[in-house]
Amino acid sequence: MKRAKIIVRLTSLFLAALLIFPSLSSLNPSSDNSRVHAQSLLAVQTPSLPTITREEQQAWDLLMDDIGNPFGVAGVMGNLWAESGVMPVSYEGYYAGSEAHAVAIAITEGVDNGSISRYAFAHSYDGYGIAGFTYYTLKQGLYDYAKEHGYSIGNLACQIRYLLLYVRTYLPDLYDYLKTTRSAYDAGLKFMKEFERPAVLRNIRGSYASIYLNDFAEAGWYREDTKWWYLNENGTVCADQWANVGNKWYHFDEDGFMQTGWLKSGDSWYYLTNYGSMATGWKAIGGTWYYFGSSGKMQTGWIKAGNNWYCLDENGQMYTGWTKSGNDWYYLNASGVMHTGWKKDGSKWYFLNDSGRMQIGWKWISGSWYYFNPTGAMVTGSQTINGTDYQFSASGELKS
Repeated sequence: MKRAKIIVRLTSLFLAALLIFPSLSSLNPSSDNSRVHAQSLLAVQTPSLPTITREEQQAWDLLMDDIGNPFGVAGVMGNLWAESGVMPVSYEGYYAGSEAHAVAIAITEGVDNGSISRYAFAHSYDGYGIAGFTYYTLKQGLYDYAKEHGYSIGNLACQIRYLLLYVRTYLPDLYDYLKTTRSAYDAGLKFMKEFERPAVLRNIRGSYASIYLNDFAEAGWYREDTKWWYLNENGTVCADQWANVGNKWYHFDEDGFMQTGWLKSGDSWYYLTNYGSMATGWKAIGGTWYYFGSSGKMQTGWIKAGNNWYCLDENGQMYTGWTKSGNDWYYLNASGVMHTGWKKDGSKWYFLNDSGRMQIGWKWISGSWYYFNPTGAMVTGSQTINGTDYQFSASGELKS
């Protein structure tokens, strides 16, 4: 996805920039100078339109490391673009253009070398930094965080980590939303309303967020707590559907989370492993064996797997031992394989033909006659059958 639609990005950002004034979040509503600042802010130009900058990539990576959800991260990025063009050394206030950049550098150097105090930095009405930090408590926190961790106040990692710390601590519901949302557009609007809170709310920030999702989000697996979901190449989430990922099939619920365990889809049952992949072939589940076809459907009845025949009950469980199917009896060994030929069970002998059916009555086997009683057991010794006396050897052959 990355850079795949860079022309679309540039065009979208350019058109979006034409529709919005820069954020007015640096206004202090209680200040007598608010109107003056509002007027000056209208003259601030929208930042130049980059392709994908190093600062954008670094900001995205830092946010992803913490939030882990590309939709939520894109929502934050859309706002950072609107505030500063995703530039940590930036100024939002009375000055504009090159003068604003010079002021941003002077503020950064002044805080770093101590010539600008904590009070002076925090209580100016001007926005500073990647998120346009304006309110004095926010700027105090940023100042303290930079000093405590040995950062320059203009360091991008410093500002992103402080931003995340602030949101986690003071806006936990927003933080949780960013980790779970499936809409970059909505995330952009929610972050604008709950964190940035500009004087003029502009839906264009949601559009910015959608652009960032398109440019930066990598297709692949994402984890939310203990659950997994998958982002397609086109930026959509697999939901309420089957999806082939890496030549394996997975099923996702209506919320987009990968499913595991038993799944009924249509009239058929499937089993999804602990890793989510659809089971095929033999699978032991809860100590019982099941067989799933190449399409993943659980099989019932008689199946041939390899060179052997097996029988599965109506719940898909593999039979072993003596099993009645229709009007006939079969014997399935401990591995479930249908037995043919002679079978000794206890002290009795049975014979199962090439189709596995237990034989009863007279049978010609390997040049000799044998007789199997109604239970299928081979007879020996003296026997009266249908009013006629017969003699059978100890191994069951009829004596002449």
